[in-house]
Amino acid sequence: MFLIEMLPAEYGDCLWIEYGKPGGRRYRVLIDGGLAGCGKILRKRIKELPVADRRFDLVVVTHYDTDHINGIINLLKNMPEGFGFDYFWFNGYDQIKPQGTRWVTQGEELSDLLRKLEAKTARQFWNKPFRRKAVMLPDTGPPKSIRLKGGMKMTVLGPNSKGVNLLFKEWDNVVKQEKAAAKLRKDPETAPEEDETFVPRDLREIQVASLAASGFEEDDSVANGSSIVLLAEYENQRVLLTGDAFPGDILEGLSRISGDSGKITLSAVKLSHHGSKNNNNNDFFSALDCRNFMVSTNGKRHGHPDREGIARVIHNKREEPTLYFNYNHGNSLVWSDAGLQQKYGYKTVYADNGHLKIDLTGQPH
Repeated sequence: MFLIEMLPAEYGDCLWIEYGKPGGRRYRVLIDGGLAGCGKILRKRIKELPVADRRFDLVVVTHYDTDHINGIINLLKNMPEGFGFDYFWFNGYDQIKPQGTRWVTQGEELSDLLRKLEAKTARQFWNKPFRRKAVMLPDTGPPKSIRLKGGMKMTVLGPNSKGVNLLFKEWDNVVKQEKAAAKLRKDPETAPEEDETFVPRDLREIQVASLAASGFEEDDSVANGSSIVLLAEYENQRVLLTGDAFPGDILEGLSRISGDSGKITLSAVKLSHHGSKNNNNNDFFSALDCRNFMVSTNGKRHGHPDREGIARVIHNKREEPTLYFNYNHGNSLVWSDAGLQQKYGYKTVYADNGHLKIDLTGQPH
């Protein structure tokens, strides 16, 4: 059994992973927590489990963006009875600062919560396999892999040292920008209006080859470039979890495990940055042999997924791909057209409430 569920994280990411032997114990991994409201959903979901079964192998916050981190902060502030984790991976200031740096930033909320939780439980879980330093790809040699309690292998493919060093240099700015953005979203008088009634343009405008070939300008967000990228492997299934990382950086990590053996075979890929055209290019998808692609976003705030990003998935396909969208909004629904699917050879699966579960093994669960 290997299940991945995209939870309703609005325009963010929250991935609930379950794995294990049929009829046996279920092991769990949580990747990101979406916006603050998703924390309530996570808390409710955890409380539906027996108290004795609320422990996770691993919780990961891929990077310091509100649509990935705030739900986790919300959850940790009011943890359900029995909830806990063996490992927690997050690159805070203490993890990325060069050795010998003594100054510590103030007000970084998740780091404060984790420090207090470690003190309360008398346990060390924060980036423990990495000697409490940054979870990252080494400059040379193979990526670091961790075998979780239930047998899942987690290999860290990113960020690289460039992404970590840039985050350190820009840490104050990153934190201030995210706090300002969060405050803006909470203030209805100053928050920008959102177009929640997006209407797809004429379907005749969609020419996959032209969209795929459109100019690519790589994302330059420092926060996104610091994303923790993971390869999750269990029972011959391999899933690439990308956060909001840059495609070139992801390929760098994959090349460390694939060598020059041709295309990289994967069972599923969570599209980086919610399908943004600036985080998904032809070089990336042409290097993959994969049929399942997940897109987590309700399309608000940034209008993701971009048509160019999805077109590049389809254009570089090896076999008929399936696109999984956890919201059925205009930006994703445009790809539901039967004529487009027949013409370009792909399938779509939609959820209408943000919950979408993918079973990678087809085993009973």
